[in-house]
Amino acid sequence: MPARLLAALIAQAETCVALGYAGDPEDQDYRLASKFVELVRQQGGFTVETLPASPTPPEPQLFAFPTIEDEVAGICRDILGRGADVSLTDTVVAFPKLADYAAMVKRVFEQYELPVTVYPATDLAASPPVLAVLELLRALDSGYERIATAAALGSPFLPGLLKLKAESDLESRGRAAVALNHYSRRARIIKGRVNWNNIAARLEAAEDRLEDTEVEFVKDLQRRVRQATGLVEKMLEPADTIGNQARRLKQFLEAVDYCRNLKAEEPGTDELLEDRSALHDILDALTGFEDDFGARKESRAQFIKTLVYLIRLAGRAPEPAPAGVIVMDMTETLGLAPKHLYFGGLTEINLPGAYSGDPILPDRVRRELGMPDIDWHRDWQRFNFCRTLSASPNAPFLSFYDSDEGRPVLPSPFLTTTALKSESSDVIYSKAEEQTAQGKAAGVRFAATCRTVDFGRDADVLKTLAARFGPERPISVTRLEAYRTCPYLFYIESILGLETPEEPRYDIDARQWGLVVHRVMEKLYAHGSVPVEQVHDAAMKALDATLSEVELPVFWQEVTRKVFANLLPDLVRCEAELREGGFQPQKTELSLNGNLAKDIAVRGRFDRVDASTTAFRVLDYKTGRPGNFTPKAVIDGTHVQLPLYAWLYQQDKPGLAIDNFGVYALREPDVIWFARRKYTVDELVKAALTNAVAIVKSIRKGEFPALPADDRVCEYCNLGHTCGFTEAGKD
Repeated sequence: MPARLLAALIAQAETCVALGYAGDPEDQDYRLASKFVELVRQQGGFTVETLPASPTPPEPQLFAFPTIEDEVAGICRDILGRGADVSLTDTVVAFPKLADYAAMVKRVFEQYELPVTVYPATDLAASPPVLAVLELLRALDSGYERIATAAALGSPFLPGLLKLKAESDLESRGRAAVALNHYSRRARIIKGRVNWNNIAARLEAAEDRLEDTEVEFVKDLQRRVRQATGLVEKMLEPADTIGNQARRLKQFLEAVDYCRNLKAEEPGTDELLEDRSALHDILDALTGFEDDFGARKESRAQFIKTLVYLIRLAGRAPEPAPAGVIVMDMTETLGLAPKHLYFGGLTEINLPGAYSGDPILPDRVRRELGMPDIDWHRDWQRFNFCRTLSASPNAPFLSFYDSDEGRPVLPSPFLTTTALKSESSDVIYSKAEEQTAQGKAAGVRFAATCRTVDFGRDADVLKTLAARFGPERPISVTRLEAYRTCPYLFYIESILGLETPEEPRYDIDARQWGLVVHRVMEKLYAHGSVPVEQVHDAAMKALDATLSEVELPVFWQEVTRKVFANLLPDLVRCEAELREGGFQPQKTELSLNGNLAKDIAVRGRFDRVDASTTAFRVLDYKTGRPGNFTPKAVIDGTHVQLPLYAWLYQQDKPGLAIDNFGVYALREPDVIWFARRKYTVDELVKAALTNAVAIVKSIRKGEFPALPADDRVCEYCNLGHTCGFTEAGKD
């Protein structure tokens, strides 16, 4: 069809000039250009003239960089390294897939103080308001997968999702949107609308570190999330025809005030509103297409595929006037002959790039109509590669990155040049690199620039600390222990509230396994002691009940059953040993409150207490390795939990003596008791009370030095670069 249309246009024209690329028709690099030349020749009446060939540029060099960011930095260094020999306005940097590089180019070029124009910056698919809508659809299609859901619900372009109906402004909604990603990670959400709707309950069940104010905040967050998912389910479910899905999506966007919160006076607002209008036009086009050609029910995945396809065909706002180095997609270099060409991103992933089929017209139909298909796409990419490669009269700088998040990446098969490893420059160009080099040259370590965190003379901070950790605000026992482990880390996480939880994984990780086992043991003795001979069957029954609650995939449910079944014989043996001396399980999951001193209140929760007629034992389950649970740890103050739990429990049971307290290791079932020959129960409890009081006083004084309890704390700490302690230890 395009060929017949072109032929008809030529026939109607008085004069026609066609420009093409000459080449051997058998050369696959010029197959696409040869087809065009042959089409023109077939029309008749054309005089074919071949322009003189440009001199062949010198053989280019291909450089391999460790990462994509190193590649962009390497391009900057090479441009700057050539100094006056390079005119920035006559320098072009091309990539096969500009969208993967645009944001990084702007950031890295700015670091090297190189003026740059990305032309065009992005297409409609990368527009922030459009991305928010696509993430929302992906969340719905993936069963509310965490990252997509957090991105959509927290997007500033969909303000009505987290804004409660009674609110007159977006302030509270904004705080919830910012916190959504962080709390969903802490709640260990992987996917699932039920999990999102119970984000507060999941947090409270998983952590014993929530302050009262934080509890109220996450409950408010949960209300907002439930409102958002309810609106999504009401307006966008179930999937229907593509036209109906487009119509309902547009209605939904109106309901959640799509982009209505944008302020006209802020820079860039006009462009974002144009992107919103472009998306609305596409949704209207899908609705109209169905009205004209009929409706057919399609899955949401197919609707997303169709929508993305049309969005990628759409452009954005007008491109900026070029200034400095021009960065563009390789297909945009047509007609350019820059003196200096940098051609990056030449990996097998990007070139040849993936073919996105037309979701409306299959390749078979497109081929019959003479429209571009997958074969055309391959020839088109190869031709654009070769054309760009020969655009400059000088040897181009070719590059690619050979690893992506630890995975090896190969260069494009279109390349025939042997790759050279990039070498570190002896000249430092970026400001960050200059500062690093100056510090090394002066022998100054980061530790020397760090100050001890001590607010002893800051009245305002001390007042705040007194309010947060005063007599009326019970302090979690686990937080006391966290302070002694590392006061500086306690300051970062518990005072500033900064934390980077691990990303949830699609398997049963250590934390989820711990949650399962804790719940099983809680259910096992929820109604009191169970005879030893019944523990096996009762534990398996408790496991079944627990697995029905935690919503693990079927595969991981079976894995959990097998692992737990293997542990059961040793678990039954351990339970039998615990019954010796007349002790029986009494209670599980106990929450306690009490005063260590007149002005120090604490709270905590421990797993289990076993009792006889005269004494009791406190047990805490551990599903990982036992760790440093020794009497010396209590004396030194690095462990205070179990002695304090025992002391708090005894305050309500004055007639019972503390027999012992210990860690119940469930990895290889056994109990590690604290009170042994060297230290008695009374000595350990006294030491824990003394250490706990000292910890609280240090917190209230604002003393948070980087003094970890032992080297193992630093070994696994990802915040060591902020305190300098680790570096100081290397001196």
